[in-house]
Order: sequence, then structure tokens, then C-alpha cells
Amino acid sequence: MKNITQVIIIIKFIINHPLTKNNRFSSITKFFVWQILSTLTKSCIIFPWVNDSKLSLKKGESGLSGNLYVGLIEFNDMAFLIHALRSETLFVDVGANMGAYTVLASKVCNCKTIAYEPISDSFFRLLDQINLNKIGHLVSAKKRGVSFKNEILYFTNHLNAMNKVISSQDKYNSEMVDVVSLDSEIQEPTSLIVKIDVEGFEYNVLKGCTQLLYSKSIIAIIIEINKSCIDYGHTPDDIHNHIVSFGYIPIKYNPFQRKVTLIKFPSFGYGNTIYVRDLIEIQNLVENGMKFKIKSANDILL
Repeated sequence: MKNITQVIIIIKFIINHPLTKNNRFSSITKFFVWQILSTLTKSCIIFPWVNDSKLSLKKGESGLSGNLYVGLIEFNDMAFLIHALRSETLFVDVGANMGAYTVLASKVCNCKTIAYEPISDSFFRLLDQINLNKIGHLVSAKKRGVSFKNEILYFTNHLNAMNKVISSQDKYNSEMVDVVSLDSEIQEPTSLIVKIDVEGFEYNVLKGCTQLLYSKSIIAIIIEINKSCIDYGHTPDDIHNHIVSFGYIPIKYNPFQRKVTLIKFPSFGYGNTIYVRDLIEIQNLVENGMKFKIKSANDILL
């Protein structure tokens, strides 16, 4: 069982989540049942998630478990992805971790996905989710990191969803990984949506997709920006200014109303920020996007 402070943080998260307004007791019950079950067995559980998708969950996988408790752990961003994607859009999942966004894109939206995950344990769990959902024909899973050039870097491998690039090898807690640039990997598809979650290394990823950003093929970027980027010599403002220099604008998204709203400046450190190139195009996409049922949130339909 988690310590008291962690439990309080998670309970507050569950209570305040937009999808638990009418089912807080059920969501909190799921949390405690999973905590007990995960201490009694090393095996994973499989739970129905969105539409016909499923997730496999093991003890300690905090990046996935929230989807069991509340439905969509990153509600606005995940709902935006589903509403904005079309089957002909390519989804690029940089820092795929254990594959939640990849499952939404390829199982729920029937899109092709390129998923980059550099850490061995997380990569094998990504493959588990792909196989569970039978989307291997749609997903190209690559055990690689992403940066501004093709090289080899060291990554931590003991921090779960928080693994990151480090400057030198730690004999016991790191692994050596091939790293590529998106410009060297992707040959300008008609349209794509990119998600970037790389624990502070975002500027380097963006620097490596300059051609794609100029080409206007990226219609939206979902990116985590916080002060961890300082470890790599950049500030949140550097990343924001770099993105907007290509003509992108930050937005917030209301999944219940399917409304996209321009924001002046993101609140860095509070989840992801969504950037889009064409506000009208994106608003049209989300308004006419598919409806989906979140089975792990009492069958809420959005």
C-alpha cells in the first residue's frame, strides 16, 4: 500500500477529476481494490477502457493505473486526441511509455502510430498493450529515443514513467539507447499529430523535427513542458517560443463542449499543453470527431 501522503494526493486527484463527478465512490473504491490486489499478486489485470480497447495493468504502473480509477488520466489531452484524429492521420507518440496514447490512437481511432519508447521495461509493456489490443498492423513500435540528431545516449531505467536522458552511464540504473530525429524518420505525411513526453528533453526533440514543423504537416502537438527542461539548458519559455515561431498557437480544450479556446500563455508545470497551427481547422475536426465510450468511467459517452 502506498504511504499516507501519496494516498491523499491520489484521492484528491480522483475527487477533482472531471469524469468522477457522479461516481467518486466507485472510482475511490477501484483505487483501494487495486492497491490491495496488487500487493497480493504479481500478475497483471486487464480492464476494459475506451470503446473496445483494453489496458493491461501491473503493480507500480502509476502512468496507467489512473485510467482505471478515473477513465482518462489526462482527460483534456486524451479526449482531444480522440476527437481530433482521423483514420488517415498519423499519430507520433514520442515517449510512449506503456502505450496508453498509442492504444487510443490505433485501437480507438484506427490510426497508424509510430511509438518511440527507449526504456526496455516500458517498451516491452508497450508491446503487451499493442498485442492485447491486436493493433500490431497499425503500430510501428521503436525502441529508440528521439532528439535532434542520430546518436547514442544514456537513459535512466529505474524511474518508471519518469525515466530521462542522463549525461553519463550509471552502471546499475541506466541503459544505452539509439536516438533518432523525427526529420530523419518521417517523410512528410498529409497530416500528423505529435505527442511529446520526454521529461525535460522536449527542446531537443523539437529541434529534430524542424522540417516537419516547416512543412505544416503537423496539425497539433501535445507536449509536456515544465521546469525539468532546465536540466538540459533550456527554460519552458524557450520551448514555447520555439514552437510558436513555426506558427503554432497554444489552446485549451473542453471535451464536454468540444470547444477549442486560444490561450495567451500556457501554465507550465500543470500537465500538457496543446499547440495547433489552424484554430478553425482544429475546431471543425473536434466538433465532427467520433463519439467514444469510457468504460472504466461508468460508460461515460463523449
